[in-house]
Amino acid sequence: MAQNIQRRGKWYDGLPVWSLRLMVALAVIGLVIVVADVVLMAGFFLGNVQGSDKATLTPTAMPQWTPTATQVIEPSPTATQTPVATETPTATPSPTTPAATPTPTTVVWPTSTPAAATPTATPEVIVDWRGEYYVGELIGVPALVRNDQAINFDWSYGAPAVGLPADGFAVRWTRQMHFAGGLYRFHALVDDGMRLYLDGEIVIDTWRDGGKREVTADVRVSAGTHTLRVEYYEHSGTAVAALWWERLATYPDWKGEYWPNRELDGAPALVRNDQAIDFDWGKGSPAAAIPADRFSARWTREATFEKGTYRFYAQVDDGMRLWVDGYPLIGAWSDHDAQWLTADYALVEGAHTVTVEYYERTGNARIRVWWEKVDAPAYPDWKGEYWPNRRLDGEPALVRNDQRIDFDWSSRSAAPGLPVDNFSVRWTGKANFEGLTYRFHVLVDDGVRLWVDDQLVIDAWYDHGTHEVTGDLAIVRGWHPIRVEYYERSGDARVHVWWEALPPSYPDWKGEYWPNRDGSGAPALVRNDQAINFDWQEHAPAVGLPRDNFFVRWSRSETFEPGIYRFFAWADDSVRVYVDGSLILNEWHGSKDEVYVTDVALDGTHQLVVEYAEHALDARVRVWWKWTGDLPTPTPTVPAPTATPTPTATPTPTMTPTATQTPTPTVPAPTATQTPTQTPTATATPTATTVPTTVPDSVRINEVLPVPESTDWDGNGNADEMDEWIEIWNPGEAEVDISDWLVDDGDPDSAPYALPVNTVLGAGEYLVLYRQKTGIALDDGGDEIKLRMPGGEVVDAVVFGQLSPDTSYGQGEDGAWYACPLPSPGQANVCPSVTN
Repeated sequence: MAQNIQRRGKWYDGLPVWSLRLMVALAVIGLVIVVADVVLMAGFFLGNVQGSDKATLTPTAMPQWTPTATQVIEPSPTATQTPVATETPTATPSPTTPAATPTPTTVVWPTSTPAAATPTATPEVIVDWRGEYYVGELIGVPALVRNDQAINFDWSYGAPAVGLPADGFAVRWTRQMHFAGGLYRFHALVDDGMRLYLDGEIVIDTWRDGGKREVTADVRVSAGTHTLRVEYYEHSGTAVAALWWERLATYPDWKGEYWPNRELDGAPALVRNDQAIDFDWGKGSPAAAIPADRFSARWTREATFEKGTYRFYAQVDDGMRLWVDGYPLIGAWSDHDAQWLTADYALVEGAHTVTVEYYERTGNARIRVWWEKVDAPAYPDWKGEYWPNRRLDGEPALVRNDQRIDFDWSSRSAAPGLPVDNFSVRWTGKANFEGLTYRFHVLVDDGVRLWVDDQLVIDAWYDHGTHEVTGDLAIVRGWHPIRVEYYERSGDARVHVWWEALPPSYPDWKGEYWPNRDGSGAPALVRNDQAINFDWQEHAPAVGLPRDNFFVRWSRSETFEPGIYRFFAWADDSVRVYVDGSLILNEWHGSKDEVYVTDVALDGTHQLVVEYAEHALDARVRVWWKWTGDLPTPTPTVPAPTATPTPTATPTPTMTPTATQTPTPTVPAPTATQTPTQTPTATATPTATTVPTTVPDSVRINEVLPVPESTDWDGNGNADEMDEWIEIWNPGEAEVDISDWLVDDGDPDSAPYALPVNTVLGAGEYLVLYRQKTGIALDDGGDEIKLRMPGGEVVDAVVFGQLSPDTSYGQGEDGAWYACPLPSPGQANVCPSVTN
């Protein structure tokens, strides 16, 4: 073996055999170690590059192998950061003959952290806003943390990210920003709540539920890096969150422009920033380029206001003017020594432009302007509340005093900060009225409503072009509250409200109302009443009058055909009726809800007067009349058979009036010149004997009430269906025993009602049978009632149809049946309705 080695002529010729064996063994061991190292390196590299969860480790000094073209592995970019192209290792060109295994080489690993293949809850690097998203309030550990390039989100009804709710979430954004020194305006567009902090100091605070709105704040920021923090929450509905800012112009306070003339004419000779409008130049000038007299100035700025009413002050010598958002507040453009001026103005929350103009004529030059919020503003004219929606919904964005309701906004907004369309307004105020009828006018585009004393006078709550609507109302003398509501949908916006008293006109009854029971003093209200037919119950007859202890006088002229007229008066409490000054019916007493009747002979035109007084509780009055017959014919006197004619006696009327009541001494007695006969006086009570009837002299059904509603007819304290009733009347002159007589509505499911034993109905008496006692349920849609004798013989029957609530069906004096809006259980029927 040694000889063979020597023949090759190599460097190991002549070495002992054992040494050669040792060298071979060492070489084998070294090869094994190298292979093991390569395997370990490959495993470590793949574990860090291909999805290892230890992506935050940075192996800066680890040897690296270069993959072939078929083995390139590129890290996936994260959701918030784009990988830098220079951080990707450059591949080593492959040999012409591909190798079976990668060729090891020495490459320096990049010092930057490679991007993870999939994003994690906390990004490796947040370069913009750090957004922390919470379910519910800003408490505990956020559900999501991510980099947000800008706060400019309109999620509408969606969620900000998968896994978060669409409602009931909150976000906190934080970052540091470098600012150049100056005045900055920060804007927040939000739905629902947001807060902005600058270096821990709150700048914007609109932490409340609300629709989409913009809030601004002006802040002077020093040059350098500052910490911003934004907190936001979404309650329900749409979700919007946006924040931005801009540096304002080079006039952080007031932009002051100065002219060397009094008319602000031409280009200003000086433009500068003035920290405040607070100058007392005396007899000097504002600057070297401006004269001491006959100069002018204009200052403008944008200032941020909270919502509310502000009082603007000015102290000036000589003239000045002040505008807010172009609206003139103070106008004193004339020569004055130093004087104080003020004006109040309500502002929507946000930034508003304030402009001040000033001129100096001669002598001392002085101007000072400032303002303050008024905690309890007064509304001497109209309190105007303005909403940025059409529903007068939520808290008004603006509350101010409006001198009058006369606006033609056209296609502009009602005030800076309010929308051009889809806004609404409510005005409230008071006005002093005489006791007359007034006509209210509204010229409007779009909808309007108007109330006086909570009584709706005009209701035009609908979209419409410019049009006029009116409403009439009789108003008691004195002060009354007025409320006007208005909305604008789109297009032009216009509203103008005014009113005037109508000329007195009483085509029906002239009604004069007093707030006392004796009619003393001037009436509080005078109006036309179409009829004396009122059931006020426990209410006042008009707003401004009392519910009790009031007095009314109605008067009118009426022409009658010759005849006998029956006057009816139904009153609770006192009532009197006059014809041509003569008292024909006098029921001047306390509570007694009855119908009173008297007959009067009339012919021609007569003056009628009705007086009524309400004491307490229910108030009701109704007066009407009807023709009952011709005037009586005088009985001729037969002459005696003598040559000398005997004079004829004075005709005597055949109808003798009942004289059961003496007129009040202050009322003149009836005169014989009014009619061919004397006017009869009223009877004291409405007894049946005073009313002639054409109905047979027999017990009969007289009146039924099937649909009770708001009246407690049976007097048990409840107004319910048990107040249904059937009235039986005996119009005869003798009493009738009606024991065991039957009242039957033909209902097969219920038995007829049998009148108790010893039930006797006297002459002219009424018997009212309530459902509570009879068990008879009258059909609201119509029914039939029969009155039968014990043997079954039908004495009387009535069929009726559907009636209005609390309206009875009764038989009139002519035997016909009528719907009676004024039921009269236990009394003579007052059917049909009023006939004049």
